Amino acid sequence: MKKVLTNINTIKDLTVCEDGSEGEGVPCKPSEVKLGNDGTASVSPHCWETAKAQPTASGMARVLLMGLFSVDVLLKSNLTGGLNKVNPTAERRQPLDGKKLQALLDAVVNHHPGAKVSDIRKSINTRI
Repeated sequence: MKKVLTNINTIKDLTVCEDGSEGEGVPCKPSEVKLGNDGTASVSPHCWETAKAQPTASGMARVLLMGLFSVDVLLKSNLTGGLNKVNPTAERRQPLDGKKLQALLDAVVNHHPGAKVSDIRKSINTRI
């Protein structure tokens, strides 16, 4: 039993956060996770872990969508800013931010290599 406690104390002593402070036995987590190939968009670590846990590319895209864009933006936007196909006379919505959208697509394709970008875009558009 004494040997196990010694090993736990050794692990605790080796835990050091990026800012140089010592952790309390819990690994330090970043305050945000950069997405995409250029790293311009970011989500919370909780959102990223939830997205990675999704079994499908569409599920991951939907979770990241909610992490990247506020509810207000999603209510007033669609994927590309195109006309409403159900009611062409309805007010035209704003397109989603292209850099954030590309970062989302890159992250999903990197995590699910077999996923088609067109299927991911369709999943996003049906979500909002």
